[in-house]
Amino acid sequence: MRPAEQALLLCLCALLSMGACNSPEEASIQRISPVTNLRAFSIDSASVGLAWFPAEPFGTSYAADQFVEVVVGASIIDSVSLPLSATNAVIQNLTEGTVYSFNVYLRASEDSPYPSSSPATISWSPARRFSTAAGTGQPLRLYEFDSALARGITFFSDSLLGPAIHSLGSADRILIDAYFNSAIPQLRSGSTLNPGPVGRTTQFSTMVPIQASTLDHPHYFVPGTGSYSESEFNIDVGTVTSGVIIFARTQDDHYMRILLLRGPNGRLIQGTAPNRYIELQLSYQIVTGIPYAMVVSPMGALIP
Repeated sequence: MRPAEQALLLCLCALLSMGACNSPEEASIQRISPVTNLRAFSIDSASVGLAWFPAEPFGTSYAADQFVEVVVGASIIDSVSLPLSATNAVIQNLTEGTVYSFNVYLRASEDSPYPSSSPATISWSPARRFSTAAGTGQPLRLYEFDSALARGITFFSDSLLGPAIHSLGSADRILIDAYFNSAIPQLRSGSTLNPGPVGRTTQFSTMVPIQASTLDHPHYFVPGTGSYSESEFNIDVGTVTSGVIIFARTQDDHYMRILLLRGPNGRLIQGTAPNRYIELQLSYQIVTGIPYAMVVSPMGALIP
């Protein structure tokens, strides 16, 4: 080929937006589009929920189905096939406290000129969930400090296998209580009420609360372990559009998500003085040192 012809060919290739000048080898390197915005949440002690945004048409046009791989360490322990229209999945038969990696990808059809998509990946662990006090079946409610009904909560009682509500004078290990006698009502660490062995230390994360009406709200990630530094959490006193999820850690290194429920009055604080209260639900990790999730970056590094 003459130099002038080579120059013309290179110019044409640069102008073609669809890559018509690429060789078959170059075209085969391109993968079909992946799913995006993969998120997760703990459903119970044996299940994790996943949610994601669908792939672009370039992915679905060449894909046969979607796959979820469940990975522990370097081993794939399960795989689930899903239709291309799926944007969520529930992965069951898991072990509480074990951190699993979930890889969601589109599998190329047999006649696709492109290979399967890259996986979207998130790591998560199943954890227990509670909406009532163990042994009573009553909602988890914390009444204001001066109420005759004032209570503190133990997130998990070994004897009751669940959260327990106690009077503030109880010898049980209170982890948080509600304090409404300040300009800004608060949830407080048990050690604020009683710095001795009765009041246990709870640290709230400085991460901005997540608006949600259910613990089924999926997360991209949870707060970094260094963000658990506050002994109080300020409660919004105004009208809200939903409840909020906050994150906390006990002094024994148990992590949890706490959902503060929006009441019929449209507020997080319900009832009337002197018996105002907040109602909450818990997702509690019984295995220490597991903060629910590590998000995997595109380069594969773990981000706590």
